[in-house]
Amino acid sequence: MIGPNGAEDIADRMRETLRLMPEALVKHRVRLALEIDVRQTIRRLPPPLLIVHGKKDRLLPPWFVRRFLALRSDARVAMIDGSHMILETNPEQVAEALTAFIQDIPLRSGAFPNPPGHA
Repeated sequence: MIGPNGAEDIADRMRETLRLMPEALVKHRVRLALEIDVRQTIRRLPPPLLIVHGKKDRLLPPWFVRRFLALRSDARVAMIDGSHMILETNPEQVAEALTAFIQDIPLRSGAFPNPPGHA
């Protein structure tokens, strides 16, 4: 999940965490992740939206981004040269993508609408 360029300490901590988790729990969590349908939630997310994705993510390949964009064509995409655990392994690039995204948001009334059900 961290790819070949990930820090070894992150990999060690991940292996240790997974080793401590009961196997049944790990299988249960994987099953839940595969069964959940978030399409309606994605459609209801208020704009602006940024998808941050690792170019080398093998757990969630690029077609996941295309599926997200099919639901929310107004979302922006930042493809970062990394694997699945992009926040942990490429924090500087993620911060740069977020900064650029935020700076590009129009500063006008309504740019940050409240999500449904919130005042």
